[in-house]
Amino acid sequence: AFKYLVSHPDADAGIHLTLIIEDDLPPYGPLMPVERMPSLVDENGYFFNTLDKVFGMNGTEISEELDAQIRKAVDAGVDITHLDCHMGFYHGDPKSFKIVLKLAKKYDLPIRLPHAGLAVQLLREGIMTTDALVMVPARKPGESAADVFKRLLNEIKPGITEIVSHPAVAGLDEYSADWRQDELNMWLDPEVIDMMRQSDIRLIGYRQLRDFQRKLKTK
Repeated sequence: AFKYLVSHPDADAGIHLTLIIEDDLPPYGPLMPVERMPSLVDENGYFFNTLDKVFGMNGTEISEELDAQIRKAVDAGVDITHLDCHMGFYHGDPKSFKIVLKLAKKYDLPIRLPHAGLAVQLLREGIMTTDALVMVPARKPGESAADVFKRLLNEIKPGITEIVSHPAVAGLDEYSADWRQDELNMWLDPEVIDMMRQSDIRLIGYRQLRDFQRKLKTK
């Protein structure tokens, strides 16, 4: 991934900040030395797999680990466009949110955030985010992602809306691979592309938000 992003400098690449792991995937631990991160790991030195553990984590340890994750990409030559979080840990934990906000200001990056209330706080701090975040709706039997996405396009309001999607050509199992391939097909569907053009929807990414944020600060 690092090699691809360095050779494609115009790609959007956010840091998927991680403190919690999913229990159905192989475990892993922090980038920082485990002995310096005792509140972040279990007895085996791995991240915990339940979100409630975040509330008991030490703020200094959180800050050092998340900063290390950002620096890992910076040192690899990746032009980071935004900050994000795995399993939404900073959405429900005020301590983590404040830490990520500080890091966003340090690196001058937007934050990916689906809560309008917190978005107001970000804007006051000079940090950009989207106006809304929506998921590609669940499909009924016989429907494709393109079918439901066309309905979604009619409901999008003015402003910057992030559409969460997972297009891919593979998955962890047959079901995962099928729905990810279906969402890839959705984005390549000529009718979907034409409908976005007809609706005057402009496709942008976090790079545009980041550059706008930094331009505002210079002014």
